[in-house]
Amino acid sequence: MVYFEKAFALAKQHPDGGYPFLTVAGEVETLIKEGEFDPAERLLKQASAVAVEHKKLIKLTQLMLFDADIAIAQQQLNKAIEILQKTIPIAEHNRTNMLADAQMKLAKIYRQQHKPTLAEQYATQAFSHTELTKNLFTAPARLEFAAQLQWDLGRRPQARRTIMRALDISEGLLAQTSSGAVREGLLTEIDR
Repeated sequence: MVYFEKAFALAKQHPDGGYPFLTVAGEVETLIKEGEFDPAERLLKQASAVAVEHKKLIKLTQLMLFDADIAIAQQQLNKAIEILQKTIPIAEHNRTNMLADAQMKLAKIYRQQHKPTLAEQYATQAFSHTELTKNLFTAPARLEFAAQLQWDLGRRPQARRTIMRALDISEGLLAQTSSGAVREGLLTEIDR
């Protein structure tokens, strides 16, 4: 947190560099992980106002996802759903990877609420968008989640095919990289 505070102070000294969204995102993410939701929400509110004022919709999407994370952490699932439903059209407009992130968060909430059909709908959309954006590092975990939903819905053969597809993508990604750090990152992402 000390480094984020220093970076934020430095950004204030040099306003021509623009609002320090990256620093704020790091600080908010850290606050959420530490369970410091009130300061995270205050920072999100301030940063969101700047994002709206300057029409920084990609930044706004990221901030809204953090806001949903806070609601999820506090078990305010209906609030999280509301936030994510507002996030999706903005993310669709900007064609970012964050669209699939929002869809996966909704899928997980709906699964937790025992609404597997809705969960599957959003998980399927998330994977489709993941394929479109070529963000294949997240694909195996998203497919695994979809397979779990298919299994829950009694579609065992489909769940098996989905798991096999996830394994094929994982093996393909691992075979394509020789970097230890990239392999470790991939395995971490797959394990989510």
